[in-house]
Amino acid sequence: GAIACITVVGVSLSLSSPLISLLMAEHGYSGGVIGLNAGIGSLATLLFGPFVPRLALRMGIRSLLFAMLVLGAITIAAFPAFDSLAPWFILRFLFGGAIGTLFVLSEFWINAASPAHRRGLVMGAYATALSAGFAGGPVLLTLAGGPVSGLFYLGALIFIVAMLPILMAGGNAPPLHGEATTSIQSLILLAPIATMAALVYGAI
Repeated sequence: GAIACITVVGVSLSLSSPLISLLMAEHGYSGGVIGLNAGIGSLATLLFGPFVPRLALRMGIRSLLFAMLVLGAITIAAFPAFDSLAPWFILRFLFGGAIGTLFVLSEFWINAASPAHRRGLVMGAYATALSAGFAGGPVLLTLAGGPVSGLFYLGALIFIVAMLPILMAGGNAPPLHGEATTSIQSLILLAPIATMAALVYGAI
């Protein structure tokens, strides 16, 4: 379930970013407006992040993952239905929040489920799945023919397919419990190299 979710994160990010840009460019919007729309998705990830643990405690990790897959499918499929900025910004915000939540929860699931002596191998497989997803988006964009709207629906289908491993996981998702004992600022100071590596990765 976690591997499926992180693969969807990779594919959806690498497919949606150029796809939404193409859609907006077709309607005559400038590069600045298109870039601002992309930034809204990242802003949503930052704003959704602090609420993910609380939502996961209330709903359960499996249910929240499933809900975010549904939200991702609906929002990416809805883009071609509109031709104005306001709906696109709202959809991009919700889509970014869904992707960010999937990323956080799938990474927690992988860390919690992998045994300590094999964590490096498991995290390597997890990172490979994410990278395969990043590679898959541009490949789909290149190979697919027909109207741009069809690719949005293909993106929604990918989210739907990823629901199957979540359903099959049953009660295997790890429980989320306990309270944080360290602030975010302390974590950044404890692991500055890892923090900066993540920042550089995101920027690139």
